[in-house]
This record gives sequence, C-alpha cells and structure tokens, in this order.
Amino acid sequence: MNKRNVVIIASAFLLLLFLSTIGSFYTGYAVLDQEDITLKFYPYPFIKNNVANSMYIVVPYHADQDHYRTARLLATSLKLHHELSSQIITDKEVPEGIHNLILLGNPCTNEFIAKELATDQCDLGLEENEGSLQLINHQRSSTLIVSGNNVEGMMKAAHVLTYYRFYHLFGNKITVSGKEDNLVLNYL
Repeated sequence: MNKRNVVIIASAFLLLLFLSTIGSFYTGYAVLDQEDITLKFYPYPFIKNNVANSMYIVVPYHADQDHYRTARLLATSLKLHHELSSQIITDKEVPEGIHNLILLGNPCTNEFIAKELATDQCDLGLEENEGSLQLINHQRSSTLIVSGNNVEGMMKAAHVLTYYRFYHLFGNKITVSGKEDNLVLNYL
C-alpha cells in the first residue's frame, strides 16, 4: 500500500469519527437521551431531521370533526403535508411496534391516553375549557398527550403546539387556560 492510499484511508477514518461524534451537533444528527427530552425540544422526537420519526397523531375511534381538524392543524404545523393522511390514525389503528405518538382526546375517548395515564378520569382534574400537554418518555419512544376538560380545552393545548415557535415550552406537563388570543401556560 502506498503512502497516498494510507493518507486517504486515515482521512476517511478521521472524517467518519468526527461526523459520528462532535460533527453530529453540526450536521443535525444529535440524539438526546430519553430522560433528557422535554417539551423544550418539541417537535423532537416526533420530527427528526425534518422527517416524521415513526410518529402518529392518534385521534379517538369515535372522533368528531374537531378532533380531525385539530390533528390536521398539528400535522400541518409539523410540515407533514405529503404524509398527512397516513400520519393521522384512530386509537384502534395504531400499528404494532414502538412509535412516537401524539394522542388527542381524554382517557374516556382515547384508550391510549387511559393506558398512558393509568386513569379513567375524563376531565383529568382540569378546569372548564382548560387544556393540557403532557410528554411521557419511554425507553425508546415518547408520547405527547394533548387533552382538555372538553374539546375547547384540547384545542387550546393543540394551539400551543401548532404555534410552538411562539411559546416558551419547557418541562413535561403544561396546562393551558385563557382565551385563544391570550393563552396562559402553567408549567407543572
């Protein structure tokens, strides 16, 4: 092997090493540990490198038009125009396996919310027209629950996610109250 080939192989190795470690922060392939993921990083882990990361928006099986409209707004805000129909599914259509899920509804309408929160309390202890965002991290996936005391509350919480660039999100649980043009976020 001549000197030129050795230099090329060594350079390729160093480039690969750089991209897989330090360079990942520059190239956008950085991955956070599951316990470090909060709403501060939204839309990550649902969107990673501008692509849906095994993500589904899950509406209740008997969803009304408000649930579907809210799901479409969320999908549009995540730039999923071309995959919109395949990303919005009901709680009866979630495929087997590990997925990142955005769940709409409450424990009485969406069986995945009841399972995630281990409760059947429909109002989740929320006040009238109050919404809730709750991020739950698992070993290899995350679930974001978008809920409310009623549909209006759920839509307020979804509004915060739809316009996430305009809100200071942090933590794993947020309640949303107020009027749609003046929402108040309470971090729990």
